Amino acid sequence: MRDPADKTEVRLVYAVNKSEDLVGKEEFDDLEKTSGGRFKRVYVVGGTSGAEEAQHDEGVVRGRINRSVVETAMGTKAEWGNTKVLICGPDGLVEAVAGKKSGILKELGVPQGQVHKF
Repeated sequence: MRDPADKTEVRLVYAVNKSEDLVGKEEFDDLEKTSGGRFKRVYVVGGTSGAEEAQHDEGVVRGRINRSVVETAMGTKAEWGNTKVLICGPDGLVEAVAGKKSGILKELGVPQGQVHKF
């Protein structure tokens, strides 16, 4: 992101159970602000506490990763030519998003060769 000649774009979907689990949030927020639109992030927070319910952070989705979140992160199909999707997390999450036979990415038509699980 520091090289202005590099036009690589990164879109991060960062899912956690509680907002206090968002390790590196300040750095990601700063990176989004200073990247000239090349870095975009969305946080997905599953659980809520009283303090979290009162907080309405921009870029925070309450609940689970769903089709809408993934579609937004992926952008338009026309942009997918050089796209690489990297996914890591618990087995259930990886299966729901990038399963071999089903999953959100498959439903959207993202080619399996562009999806990398680790």
